[in-house]
Amino acid sequence: MRELMVPTDAKSAVQAVELLRGWIIDGQPQYVLFPDVWNDDVASWGRFLADTANHIADAIARDTGRDRQEVFGQIVESFLRAFAEDRPREGEFHARSDREN
Repeated sequence: MRELMVPTDAKSAVQAVELLRGWIIDGQPQYVLFPDVWNDDVASWGRFLADTANHIADAIARDTGRDRQEVFGQIVESFLRAFAEDRPREGEFHARSDREN
């Protein structure tokens, strides 16, 4: 099992919330997420995902020397294609056990 590090700032922040964790388990994607953090502002999920895609493009371009815009374009194209497929998703939702009251 290989986990990513917790951001350094999260350890000393007044408030830090993990929103999304994604895994490839035996070749299949699996996710753990905290969807209700932005129940009243779902557009923030779009900004979060766009910012994530930009960071991924930056990292891949830096690590491989590829053109950053080309990498980002491929990510967006794949996202739109996958989004249009609207294939069924499996899984279940669980209540957060550490939800603040």
